[in-house]
Amino acid sequence: MLKTKNIFIAFFVLLILCFGVIFYKLTNSYLNFLLLKQYEQKIKSLDDVLKFSLLEDLNSNNIKEFAQNTRADFIIFKDDFEISSVLNADLFLNLEENKIYDLNSKRVLVK
Repeated sequence: MLKTKNIFIAFFVLLILCFGVIFYKLTNSYLNFLLLKQYEQKIKSLDDVLKFSLLEDLNSNNIKEFAQNTRADFIIFKDDFEISSVLNADLFLNLEENKIYDLNSKRVLVK
């Protein structure tokens, strides 16, 4: 009787742990999905601003102001032309696109 009770308790604890791990994985992946969509929306808003010429000219001051308004930092590379709202943009050159990175306790999306 005692052995059977211990086996059921161990099975119950194992079952609870499995459900906990599955819940954590699903929640974490969903939060990363929401974060990715939020970052993509901020990038799309910058693209719309540039597409519809809402900025008179494209320079670092405009990008820094836009970054403050959207609470996101932007780095624009085009050929030899670079505009950034970040002090050291060279950190982001070798990062893979469409992936979220943790750099200095901040989330970064490269696109």
